[in-house]
Amino acid sequence: MKPNPDHGKFFQFPLCLLAEQRNFTDLLNRCFQFGIAHYLDKQEPGWAASKQSHAAAHERAQLVIGFSGGDPARAIEIHKSVSDFEREWKSAGRKTCWVRLRTDIHFDVRDDEVLSERDWRVLCAVYSAIGDKPMVRIGWKRIQSRAAGWLTPPPANARLCGLLYPRGQIERSLSKLIDRGFVFAATYKHGERFWSHRLNYQELWAEVKARKLRKYSAAMVRRKADELYSVDIQRQLYGAQPLKLVQPAGEPARKLTAI
Repeated sequence: MKPNPDHGKFFQFPLCLLAEQRNFTDLLNRCFQFGIAHYLDKQEPGWAASKQSHAAAHERAQLVIGFSGGDPARAIEIHKSVSDFEREWKSAGRKTCWVRLRTDIHFDVRDDEVLSERDWRVLCAVYSAIGDKPMVRIGWKRIQSRAAGWLTPPPANARLCGLLYPRGQIERSLSKLIDRGFVFAATYKHGERFWSHRLNYQELWAEVKARKLRKYSAAMVRRKADELYSVDIQRQLYGAQPLKLVQPAGEPARKLTAI
């Protein structure tokens, strides 16, 4: 298959695919072929049941996803294999989510090797966390798990698990992805990092600022409400009259006025 010159087109695949222990080229192919059949299943349920409709449906997917060539029978075969794997994954009590990846990135990685496998996995990890949100806060430990196909840290010696990259390697991949414009990042205070692939650097900081101010304002409102309720309770318990305190012998009596 070849890329379509139009950019801005996407495909989807389940994150748990990254837990499969396959060579990188095979993994890329499975992700993309699944994305083709998954799109057609959502848009045209039952398309795979009729061989006469395969070619026409595949052509429609080419226009939307942005590629040329390919074999619809192969997409159907891989979709079934991936669906079976995802079903087994979930039946074991594990969770997964979707990775939404631009088609041009897929072909740039596959054909021109613009990213290494580690870079690509880290990119998928960040994209899976962002999802359809404008931005997300995520640290390196969660990125490590997602790059291996897991939403949460996998158990020790998990049989189905991608590579668990150490922090230094993850940070190098993140720096590369930021430098090349695949993602934008904003670090707030002590390592609290926010990520986006929709907002540029200035827009991302504006969103971080708006979120922080909203949280601060909400906290101030809660504290003010707490104070008012406390005052109300004090008034009902003690009234507005001064309270006499019993003092030890030899000390002058003091007065405490209720609020």
